[in-house]
Amino acid sequence: MNDEVENLINEIRNDPRISQTSFTANFLNDLADVYEKHGAGVTKVYLLEKRGRRDLGVQAEAALRVLEKISNNPRAAIDRRIGRLIFKTLPGIISEETDRRKV
Repeated sequence: MNDEVENLINEIRNDPRISQTSFTANFLNDLADVYEKHGAGVTKVYLLEKRGRRDLGVQAEAALRVLEKISNNPRAAIDRRIGRLIFKTLPGIISEETDRRKV
């Protein structure tokens, strides 16, 4: 049986609207903190506000897709630490898929 978190990571990697987005470390650190402290609902509101900003809109749109995937994953939805770690390591998750495509 596949690990639910591994399946989630693969879902994120295989979503071009996420994997083709460049994220800043500052944005992801702030996002991870909001998610771990306040959960999915507040994080969604946070991202909806950021979506309206010219400098963060693309990142916020992609992060909303990640949040949706996390919320739909039973294990990640229960343990906020998993979601926090996914948000913080998103560039590495994405780059691993990009590296696979080059091979």
